[in-house]
Amino acid sequence: MQHNQTRHYLQDAEFQPLFVEELGWDYHTQGLTVTVADTEYPLVAIAEKRGMVVFRCTATENAPLPNYATKRAIQRQVATSVHEHVIIYTDAEETTQLWQWVRREECYLDPVFWDPEFYRPFRCDEIENPLKS
Repeated sequence: MQHNQTRHYLQDAEFQPLFVEELGWDYHTQGLTVTVADTEYPLVAIAEKRGMVVFRCTATENAPLPNYATKRAIQRQVATSVHEHVIIYTDAEETTQLWQWVRREECYLDPVFWDPEFYRPFRCDEIENPLKS
């Protein structure tokens, strides 16, 4: 993995090349549309690895970056279709990213958000192989 190229993909919100070309994930094309409080949030499929699917939700004029409660509602709806997933929320200008993944342990759901302004930034090796034991 080339760290400079990975950083470029992250900074430019180029998630499909990041996951497919850099990390070796597979293409995934089955997107979803989730409705919360009469607002539709289209989720574009980015990549898939062993059942874990990465989606991107880009804010629009009709669907701004969702608040915490809305992100939880989106996540619950996505989980009915794809049990293990990551949702990357971005603003329309692609200057803000918030990564959401739910850790599942013995019927305990713990939402984990990666937001560089408020949470520790993730390391590249944390997404390289998220399914390893």
